[in-house]
Amino acid sequence: MQEAVDTFRTPYQLRILFIHLLTNSCVNTPLQLWAEFRHKISEDFILDAMGDVEQGCSKALMQLGTFLQSHGKRLDNYGLLHPIPNSNEVQRELRRWASQAALFQQQVHAGWSTFNPEQRDIFLQVQFAILNNEPLLMFVDGKAGRGKTFLVNVLCAWVRASGRIALPTATSAFAAQLYPGGQTTHLTFGVSLYSFTQVFYLTLTRFLLTNIMNSSNLQLTLGTTNAANYSEDATLLSGTRHLWQTMRFWRV
Repeated sequence: MQEAVDTFRTPYQLRILFIHLLTNSCVNTPLQLWAEFRHKISEDFILDAMGDVEQGCSKALMQLGTFLQSHGKRLDNYGLLHPIPNSNEVQRELRRWASQAALFQQQVHAGWSTFNPEQRDIFLQVQFAILNNEPLLMFVDGKAGRGKTFLVNVLCAWVRASGRIALPTATSAFAAQLYPGGQTTHLTFGVSLYSFTQVFYLTLTRFLLTNIMNSSNLQLTLGTTNAANYSEDATLLSGTRHLWQTMRFWRV
């Protein structure tokens, strides 16, 4: 196999050779051979997948499986795992943005050139996690107009330009419109909107009962003087703000 690679054989020819070696019992450890040369065997598929190695190798394995069927064999006969084909929903999402790959790349280049240091750092952290298939939980906070939405849109553009799927969501339909392809969180992931609001307001109510009702600043009287109303509003606002800050701290 190494000799074939060194003589500049095409990935398709390498796959044919790989099948020949398997079906003629020329390889004692097929899985090891695949692991060693899978990048070269799948190189054309990896390029089609915008550099996504796993997706490219999965497509190459699917073709190898088809070749083996003509010999009455299967991938698992040689210890090779069957690739999991993309579902119709995944394929539809990939096709939805495939024609805009060049436009997304331009958007990424333009966005990167205007990023401030903080935006670049966040972009690189997300990019590194995706390329290395590592989980990442991140909460980005900032005042209005600091470029949070712009950053998320550039990140989505990079993800889609690389042949992957981005699912931008927001808790409100109005906010979801700020992102191409954006949807509400409860629609995308099947989260009950009633359950979400119920938990939030239950948490808010418990906080108010334990931290505000006992406050000496809150006048629980039947009188409706302006002074009393102002005191209640100010205390409620203060307590709500503190709750929101606490929730933000938890998320970080």
